[in-house]
Amino acid sequence: MKKWLVLTVVGFGLIGSAPVADAQVTAQGGGYLLRMKFTKGQTMRYNMTMNTQMPSGSMPKGSGGGNMNMTMPMSMTVTDVKNGVATIKSVVGPSKFMGSEIPKQEQTMRMDSRGNVVGGGASQMNFLGSLPQGPVKIGQKWTQNVDMGAMSGGMGGSMKMTGTYTLRSVAANVATIAVTINGTQQGMKINGTGTFRTRVSDGSMDGGSLNMTMVMDMSGMGGASKSKSKGPQSMTIKSTISITRR
Repeated sequence: MKKWLVLTVVGFGLIGSAPVADAQVTAQGGGYLLRMKFTKGQTMRYNMTMNTQMPSGSMPKGSGGGNMNMTMPMSMTVTDVKNGVATIKSVVGPSKFMGSEIPKQEQTMRMDSRGNVVGGGASQMNFLGSLPQGPVKIGQKWTQNVDMGAMSGGMGGSMKMTGTYTLRSVAANVATIAVTINGTQQGMKINGTGTFRTRVSDGSMDGGSLNMTMVMDMSGMGGASKSKSKGPQSMTIKSTISITRR
């Protein structure tokens, strides 16, 4: 169960980089410059839903089958802006997971106009959120590599993630960005694809979705290592994340 929640952390990292900003997408140099111009006092609120399909037989008896659902409200408030760097307070939760409530968590960080976390905690709140240095054209890609650290429930090693963004379109006051992520950690691989929408008028995330797959090597875990099956055993977990703005 704890390992499955890695998907939630990673998925939330993607959307946690949603800017709380003003006038972000501007035409420049034949492309579009993506920046964050923060406004003190502005708050963005979102709901995230997550549906996860577990392999047959992997869930405890009486748990309700192989599907798990989670709902997570989120908010981000700019509490201060100095020299283009914003102090942002994020609140996640309280969340609902399989009928149980997870207490809310509050974190504070400092973020510059490109989305880089330059102070405070919770760098995963801005996972792959760094914007490109210069203007990007429609169809152009940019990538970022991130070391998430040992944040995945004691599986060993650190989570290495690579994200690729593609600017798909800018129209009707919305910029559409496609996202592909890939990650590895000892005994685990994660990949995902999705699309997110950013409002041209204020740079804030308008919504989006992400499909993720996590493959775990079970060959050295507990009873799996004693199995008579030949070759490494693995478990594949698939999740769909949807983000809507409130």
